[in-house]
This record gives sequence, C-alpha cells and structure tokens, in this order.
Amino acid sequence: MLNNDFSNQKISSEKQLCFNEVSATDERQIYSLLLSAPDAAKVLGIGSSHFWGLHSSGRLGPLPIKLGRRTLWSRRDLEKWTDAGCPSRKQWQDIIGNKD
Repeated sequence: MLNNDFSNQKISSEKQLCFNEVSATDERQIYSLLLSAPDAAKVLGIGSSHFWGLHSSGRLGPLPIKLGRRTLWSRRDLEKWTDAGCPSRKQWQDIIGNKD
C-alpha cells in the first residue's frame, strides 16, 4: 500500500511538471505554444511596454502570428531566439532563413 501511494504521488508530481504558468487568471497552469504580448513578456522576463518597444523597433526577432484578431508569439521561436543571443529581427530572419 505504501508503494502504491508513493507511485500515485510521483505520477501527480510528474503531471504538474508538464504545466507552466501562462496567465494569472487561469486556475490550472497550462503550457501554451502561442503567447499574447503580456505572456511573452513574462516568459522573457521583461515588461509589456519594453516588449512592445522591442517589437516596434525591430529588436525583437520573432514575428507575431495573427490568429483571428489576436496577435501571438510562438513560445518555441522566442526560446530559439534567446538561445541565439537575442539578435535583431533582420539578423534573426537571416538566421532562420526567411528573407522577407
């Protein structure tokens, strides 16, 4: 019985590790692939105003994705961008191979 309880606790802990906080309004934590500007800013550890400033000036590499009326950023692209040292948008587009 003791081993079974431990196994159940271990599974519950592993399930919790699969979720990351995205929005403070969510009761459960969700790992989202697409992030709003405020959530993307939180992931990067900066404020929303600074995030929008980086985007407007071309210093934020990844371009947003329009989904209906929403403007969202790919979590994966943001992670890859930071791993590359946060290059400017032009440099980032060259790195990923988009010559837009």
